[in-house]
Amino acid sequence: MTPIALFVLLAASPQPVHLGPSQPRSVNAPAATQVAPVPSMYPIRTPGLTLKARNPARIQTRTVLGRPVCVLGTDSHSRVWLQTNAATFLRGGAMCYVIDVPDERALRALQAVAGGVPLAAISGQGFVETGLKGYPALITQSGTVQ
Repeated sequence: MTPIALFVLLAASPQPVHLGPSQPRSVNAPAATQVAPVPSMYPIRTPGLTLKARNPARIQTRTVLGRPVCVLGTDSHSRVWLQTNAATFLRGGAMCYVIDVPDERALRALQAVAGGVPLAAISGQGFVETGLKGYPALITQSGTVQ
């Protein structure tokens, strides 16, 4: 399989983003569900991903992303970035992976500002392997993200 070039934007400031020409979710699309974390899974840390670190313009991934993906932590910068862009992420069908979570309380606080955007608390090691350096970041298949 040929690697797909994806474009990454590091959110240096909580500016609104545009998901590009990705397909909006249809009215008949299943509703997003929140992932219920298991309390013993905390803390979640991802060595290799750093808050506000500069990302390459492109990363290589082994699989095709079926939807825009955002990568963030539970820190205040990530929380404001998510809150600023939640409506855009929801309209575009984005999935957000929370790769730095100290405890369930921090994840719940992030869910409170997510506006229904699906969140999953995971290790972000797979993103590190693609060349991602920092978070929060939005990864799309379609090109430049503003």
